[in-house]
Amino acid sequence: MMSIAAAVGVASSSPFATAQAVDQLQTYFDSATAFAGNNMGGFDYQSANNSFWTVGFGAGQAIRQVTFNGATWTGTNIIGQTDWVGKFLASSSVSDNGGNGTILPPPYTAASTAGDFKLNPSPVTVGGITYPARTLAVVVDQATVRDTSLPTAQQPQPQYSKMIYTYDLRSVGSAAAPGSRDRNGNAVVDWNDPFTPLVTALDMQQAIALPPAPTIPLITRGFAFSSDGQSVYYNDSGTTYGGIWRASIADVGAGQTHPVARIVTSLTGTRINTEPTVVASAVRNFGGGTGDQIMFGGSTDNGNIGGINYVVDNAGSVSPVKTLLSSKQITAFNELPSTVAGIDSMTSDAGGNVYCYNGNNPTGVTVYATNGYLAKITSSAEERWFVNSKTGAIAFSASHLDFKTRDAIVPLTGGGTANLTQVLFNDNTLRTPVAITAYKVGDFDRNNTVDAADVSAFKAVLGLRGITAAGIVTTSNPVSFTANSPDKLKFDLNGSNVTSVTAGGNTTVTAAAIIDWKDVKIFQQFAGLSDCDVDMDFDVDTADLTTVATNYNTDGKLFTQGNLTSVRIANADKDAVNYADLVTLAANWTAANPNLSGFSAAVQADGDRAFALTAGGSRHQYIARGSGVWSNAANWSGGVPNSAGAVASLLTKPQDDVTLEVDGVFTIGQLNFDNFF
Repeated sequence: MMSIAAAVGVASSSPFATAQAVDQLQTYFDSATAFAGNNMGGFDYQSANNSFWTVGFGAGQAIRQVTFNGATWTGTNIIGQTDWVGKFLASSSVSDNGGNGTILPPPYTAASTAGDFKLNPSPVTVGGITYPARTLAVVVDQATVRDTSLPTAQQPQPQYSKMIYTYDLRSVGSAAAPGSRDRNGNAVVDWNDPFTPLVTALDMQQAIALPPAPTIPLITRGFAFSSDGQSVYYNDSGTTYGGIWRASIADVGAGQTHPVARIVTSLTGTRINTEPTVVASAVRNFGGGTGDQIMFGGSTDNGNIGGINYVVDNAGSVSPVKTLLSSKQITAFNELPSTVAGIDSMTSDAGGNVYCYNGNNPTGVTVYATNGYLAKITSSAEERWFVNSKTGAIAFSASHLDFKTRDAIVPLTGGGTANLTQVLFNDNTLRTPVAITAYKVGDFDRNNTVDAADVSAFKAVLGLRGITAAGIVTTSNPVSFTANSPDKLKFDLNGSNVTSVTAGGNTTVTAAAIIDWKDVKIFQQFAGLSDCDVDMDFDVDTADLTTVATNYNTDGKLFTQGNLTSVRIANADKDAVNYADLVTLAANWTAANPNLSGFSAAVQADGDRAFALTAGGSRHQYIARGSGVWSNAANWSGGVPNSAGAVASLLTKPQDDVTLEVDGVFTIGQLNFDNFF
């Protein structure tokens, strides 16, 4: 494991302030170390030797290892462009010609556009050799071989174009150890020894019964391993090969083949353009069956554009496409009603937490946690603050690619360490891996505990509905960077809204963070707070009722002043304390019926109705996280509402999208509901 404190290898030389306000973000080394200042096509971290591996784009492409000596990071090219691209990718075979392989002569050329580079998570046998975990790289690459003697449209050569291959981390020219791959038996690692081609463009054509054609798949994004580490899932975003694909990395049968198949088709309109991720149902079951649950963005052909879909792969039997999170759930979480989310990149950790990036409005990286709720782990405002603090410029790329996770030993406030997940991605502005430490949601003081101290800090920055509390503003002419209360950014739990306005030759970009009722609702789910715990002291009592009563029928109030129900940010009463808040309080009240005699006439009258005091009715709240039937007692607090005077409250959580089927005849005295969507 690597300590964050030890891993930081880049100091900020920015004229802007330091990035302490966004302490969950870090780099390890600069772009020159990552890949000579050029863009990366992919990367991974190898914990056994505390190093990163990177693959590059453009001139001087190479596969590089970046090592740490305890003080500095050093990047060394292990495989250069000549051996990797000029020989291996340009080869027709790696094993013929007496084990020397065959490199295609001119006019053939080869080019690499790597989608990602990942180390095997489990032992795997490729080409008859078994590799321990984290010792073999799998590369998904839109690598194209062309015959330049042909007209341009006919130049691509699918039979030679290698879409997936492995690399065993050895350098060309080194000694070939006994038992390692040495195709010609000369005890030296030659250009064709470290690489094994698995899937060509022709293999993908044949998998979907396409006639031979000079076309190449569009696979420039990251991929995911199956839960057993023997296969990969990847996305083609084009109109010919479009969809989610599965390819075997492990040898299959005596012929050591590597079958490939398209398991989800997406060819028209808004196509799947997502780095998929996988969670085994044994780790976290989404309810669609047993096996690997492969997640990806919605599409025209599969529905749910702007949401997250999934299929279940059970030993090669793939389910129909299912909805994990609907578009309206994600849009409502971000509170960006005019924008359809775009799920660009996804990854997951060993515990089943799912991380995703919305690329249409760059609200940052969100976790779909194992408790079933969404929360931001970093916002666009935080990322802009972090990046611009390092570069001293206003350039910022919204691209977040090559998602992956790793465990990291993280120093905690007050001493000690914790083993936390880091989400890693390829940052196109800094051109180096960036890590987001996934602190517990609501752990604002970074001591790995969500407690009263975090509640106190949160309450101190809470604002009215929709009011900007912090943010980042940049201008292009003149160049400027303004940070408004960056120390508050971490309290915004559903991500920042980004707007861009161009006028008079100047572009102003604003990333605004709002800390309001919506953030309270997110915080509650991770802190263990009740929906009606007004003072947020981890209980519901007369003090909470008194606060609601004191501010009853007044406007401009926070959650902590009794504004418990502010579902729609555009509503006129979004900051008012009114009957809806009494209903929420009553639905979550677990003590004996309250005595309302000391409160105002309005509170007494409305409170009597909300608590069903005179009616003598029982109170019931729908508590199921998903859809269900009225008659199921497990769906309700207090059992099934079915009596004169009974109060049935359908007050779903902000993220839940449920349908309640009334499956019979039921008698109630009052029905209360909210509507997040």
